[in-house]
Amino acid sequence: MRLTFITDQAKDDCFAIRRKVFMQEQGFRHEFDELDARATHLCAYADDVPVGCLRYFPDIERPSCIHIGRVAVLPAYRHHHIGRKLMEQAELQIRNKGFAEIRISAQLQAMPFYQRCGYRCDGETYRDEHVLHIDMLRKL
Repeated sequence: MRLTFITDQAKDDCFAIRRKVFMQEQGFRHEFDELDARATHLCAYADDVPVGCLRYFPDIERPSCIHIGRVAVLPAYRHHHIGRKLMEQAELQIRNKGFAEIRISAQLQAMPFYQRCGYRCDGETYRDEHVLHIDMLRKL
């Protein structure tokens, strides 16, 4: 499997993946928001098939901080390290832009994945719609 990463011009592919994973599979109703307009969208392709995505955007109140979110991989492509490779690619881009820390609002079930990526919990659990989440942080 050859992975290609494309930023922003693949926004429609990212949105299609998010619809499948977050809305159809997980039952979220409010998947898209105003942050999509100012976020950088990163899409992973296995050969020419869009298989995973994420977005990242700067924190308006903390200029040295950026948020990664909406990390999603299609079910048939999970357990092939695509999520990890997406995170690594995003972190490389973020480092090159000079940010000092990354924050994530992680679904609780995904916390071990983010811990393996070098993130630590930063706060208490909370609900986003019907799913428990926890904020996580990584210093660069």
